[in-house]
Amino acid sequence: MAYDEGLGAVTTRIDGMTDRQRYRYRGPERLQCDGRGVLTLFQGFRQCRVGAVRLNTGRPHLAPPGLEAYVTPLPYQGRMMVTLDHLDPELPLPIEVTLVGEKASGEASTLERIALESREKKVVLLDLPTWKNSLHTITVNATATGRAVYSRNFRIADVQPAGGIRIEDDHTLSQHGKKFFPLMVYHAMPGDFPLLAELGFNVLLNDFNLRQHAGRDTAVYSTLLRESLDAAEKNHLLLWVTANRDFNTLFTIPWRRIIPRCSAGMARMNRGVT
Repeated sequence: MAYDEGLGAVTTRIDGMTDRQRYRYRGPERLQCDGRGVLTLFQGFRQCRVGAVRLNTGRPHLAPPGLEAYVTPLPYQGRMMVTLDHLDPELPLPIEVTLVGEKASGEASTLERIALESREKKVVLLDLPTWKNSLHTITVNATATGRAVYSRNFRIADVQPAGGIRIEDDHTLSQHGKKFFPLMVYHAMPGDFPLLAELGFNVLLNDFNLRQHAGRDTAVYSTLLRESLDAAEKNHLLLWVTANRDFNTLFTIPWRRIIPRCSAGMARMNRGVT
């Protein structure tokens, strides 16, 4: 496990491969810790031995200097948002970024060219692809001093949102035309919903808990999801129903069509896209 103070990034590697990387914040900030505290490894793991522990200081340099890009559809505006962020302080400036769009037919064209003169976060708004209800590929390529430093494909679709939840022009949320401020809570089962509603929460995400109980059994997951939907409706909570390829929950997509109360919730279709 490595902590990069310059990026505020925590990286976990297993057998030499990066398992996950998470950003604590944007920009340089020191990680506060108590040097007198006890370092606990693998708490709760049975029959697990720690062979050797090696502590290093300084930047970890687990990968060549790079950056992160995010492409998010904004169907309520008919646009998409491209975010360029977490630029490594060792990357030489300027950084040349090219955005390429590819239609479902395979036809591709350059959408935008961007020159990054600083390491501050850059946000670009572009029109969504013209083909409705079709998947498009957006490729983000970045180079510095003629060397490629980043390349990734994103899949997006120009799908107009349906249901009772809307994002208004002033960026507020509304349910069936009535604006509300979302106060969200994670990790709860139906028995906890009355207390959460009493505490003032109005949006709930419990996919992690459902997967913990159901494992890979989609039938058990579906049963628990129905129970969660019933409890959410009874306690006037909005349930965020996930449909995520990474966690094999795409089977929940038809629920938004066949269960009326499910359409009052929200759906995350892919990682990083809401």
